[in-house]
Amino acid sequence: MIHTTKGIVLHQTKYAESSLIVKIFTEEFGLQSYMIKGRGSKNAKVKAKQFQPLALLEMEANHRDHRGIQYLSECKSFLNPYSDNMAKNAIVIFLNELLYKALKEENANKPLFEFCWNSIQILDLSTDVRASFYLYFMVQASRYLGFFPGGQFSTKTPFFDLPEGTFKENTPVHGLFLQEKSSKCLSQLIELESYKDLSQIAIGTETRKDLLEKLLIYYKLHIQNFPNLNSPLILEEIFSED
Repeated sequence: MIHTTKGIVLHQTKYAESSLIVKIFTEEFGLQSYMIKGRGSKNAKVKAKQFQPLALLEMEANHRDHRGIQYLSECKSFLNPYSDNMAKNAIVIFLNELLYKALKEENANKPLFEFCWNSIQILDLSTDVRASFYLYFMVQASRYLGFFPGGQFSTKTPFFDLPEGTFKENTPVHGLFLQEKSSKCLSQLIELESYKDLSQIAIGTETRKDLLEKLLIYYKLHIQNFPNLNSPLILEEIFSED
């Protein structure tokens, strides 16, 4: 049956001589694999260049439940987020890897999809790209992935416990926690209502590095088989003096 849905491209793999298998996070069906045939053909309805990481698509797909690989009948490019801006591209690469490794289920997660779709558009339109963009994305995405931080930062609860996902009065004996400075920054990111409010907080380079490292541990603790990522090295290089 043909369905219309939006999609966010996460990964592509060459298949045979002229085909691709593309992993797409869709609004209606969650994470799905699609066969793209005739990728090198001038007459192909669907072009390989449409499937760059985090490209936003409007799709018509022949979808069948429980079929491992689905098929696209039509595909319209809505947005390709890559640009001449190195900072934006570094964030795109990171967010793409984060989502590709974090999404496991085929079931739809429309709130998460809407958040990701809007975030990619906001990043594309941004003229002042802040390093805190990807930290805010990680914190807010955890809400829709099921492990949004709980509790509240204060002078009485200044330590964020990573396994339990809440702010604590004392340092946990297991050692997996945020120190007070990083915990305070995490609390600020939790409280922000949108990306436009990022200018209200200042996160130093060392604190930002620590927060990114600990948030990746947080994801690893709360998502089964979540692996180490390669793209944080790119972020560190691009934003080292931010």
